[in-house]
Amino acid sequence: MAKSETTMTMRKDYARMLYLKDNLSQAEIASRVGTSAQTITKWKADGNWESLKANFVISRQETLSRTYAQINQIFDSLEGNDLEGTHVVRLIQSKEADTLSKLAATAKALETELSISIYIDVFIKFGNWLRDADFSLSKKMVELQDAFIKEQLRNI
Repeated sequence: MAKSETTMTMRKDYARMLYLKDNLSQAEIASRVGTSAQTITKWKADGNWESLKANFVISRQETLSRTYAQINQIFDSLEGNDLEGTHVVRLIQSKEADTLSKLAATAKALETELSISIYIDVFIKFGNWLRDADFSLSKKMVELQDAFIKEQLRNI
């Protein structure tokens, strides 16, 4: 993937998170992400963001919990007792190893998305509080928070 495509994908992901986590206008999201409001409108429609908004955090956390439960089931299936009651661990089969690898990758991706969404959630709450306390400082803080999120997305 070319660098410009990667940058656009990161902007799109960041815009989606802002849309899902707060009630910002599309113009505000566009300004923070560095794109046009029309692009946000297109991304919103193409990605079906409206239907995602209601259950974004709950479904990700639930999916992460289920993923870890499946990983635990695989490990539990490797352990047991032989006929003499001795605790044994059997070798993992290739299908199980493949499944475990995929589940681990899924968990990592979900944890990363959750951590970014937690940053955004805290930044939004702090930004709302700061806006009432010192509006001009809150504008500068939003710029810094956006820069932080963009850096986190680049490091994924």
